[in-house]
Amino acid sequence: MRTVLFVVLLALSSTACSFFGYVKQPKLEWAPPEEARRLQYPSSWEGATVMEGPAVLALDTALKHYFSHGVESNTADERLARCLSQPSTYEVSIKKGEGGIFYVFFFPSIERCGLTTTLLDVETVYAIDEQGRIVGIK
Repeated sequence: MRTVLFVVLLALSSTACSFFGYVKQPKLEWAPPEEARRLQYPSSWEGATVMEGPAVLALDTALKHYFSHGVESNTADERLARCLSQPSTYEVSIKKGEGGIFYVFFFPSIERCGLTTTLLDVETVYAIDEQGRIVGIK
């Protein structure tokens, strides 16, 4: 009896995090193999955008927080709300400030969704330190 109880508890503990959603990762979409066969990787990286490691961490932190909480829109316009919830709608800038703080700026370009609505006060700026911790949001 103890063995059965131990096995049941072990099985439940190994999957417990998935019951609470802690392990959920969005599934990445892959292009079809025929598209991959047509790729021609660059032979030179001259002119490429380079981001230092802490900047990549800051950007990753801001993206995860901004889109994991759902972009709030105070609008009854369903098309606008759907547009604002898509990462491809946004321009993102990152700037290193004093004290190792990175400022990550999100600004929606709703014309990408075919909309012409004027938006006021829609930009968001994250202040993130070199350890990837959110220091502030404006």
